[in-house]
Amino acid sequence: MAGILVTFIKNALGHASYVWVELTFACIAAGFYFAFAGATRKAGSKMKASSGSLKRDQSKGVEVEQALTPVQLATNALRRGKIVEAIDIINELPEVEAGNVPDGLAQGLLMVTTKVPRSAQINYKLIVLRG
Repeated sequence: MAGILVTFIKNALGHASYVWVELTFACIAAGFYFAFAGATRKAGSKMKASSGSLKRDQSKGVEVEQALTPVQLATNALRRGKIVEAIDIINELPEVEAGNVPDGLAQGLLMVTTKVPRSAQINYKLIVLRG
């Protein structure tokens, strides 16, 4: 029994050097990854403000106003759960006046209306949108 234990300890110590080498390489690789991944992300990233209408350039600290399209405004209103506002914006689109709701807006509107309790105002706006 003692011979088996001695053999086991010798083999474990023999393999421990390989484990330490691999662990050292893994730590070095992780260090390089975090160093270079953070540098590339900070250099070219732009951050949008919560309203979606302003962009802030992190490197310069300057806010640039960006004009949003009606589709983007409607999508932002749907994300905030403002269904009535979104439907009003959607009704002003030329595609909707021609009788077609864009696919992305229609899907977003369906997803939001299933999650939000309906009120009389939302039902009226949906009927108006239906045509």
